[in-house]
Amino acid sequence: MFFGLFQEKDDLETQFREVNEKADRASSQLSALQQELERTRQNANEALKAMDVERQQLRSANNKLRDNIEELRRSLVPKENALETLQQSLLEKDQVYFVIFFD
Repeated sequence: MFFGLFQEKDDLETQFREVNEKADRASSQLSALQQELERTRQNANEALKAMDVERQQLRSANNKLRDNIEELRRSLVPKENALETLQQSLLEKDQVYFVIFFD
């Protein structure tokens, strides 16, 4: 009878050790996963910061390009007006030429 109790006690101790070992492994794996998760979060935050900086740079470049386009448009207005004036003058000269030579 005592032998059976000792055997049962040994079996329970073995099971307890196995459960503790599994718990230790699970705890270790959990810790490793938590560390990996933290590294992933840090990497994601760094990537977001880099993307934000790039977005700001692109916005700034875009604004400069818009300003350049607007400045170019403004500078073209007098040239377009001068071209229209020249075209009108040529048209008038053509009409005079036509009247003089073909009338």
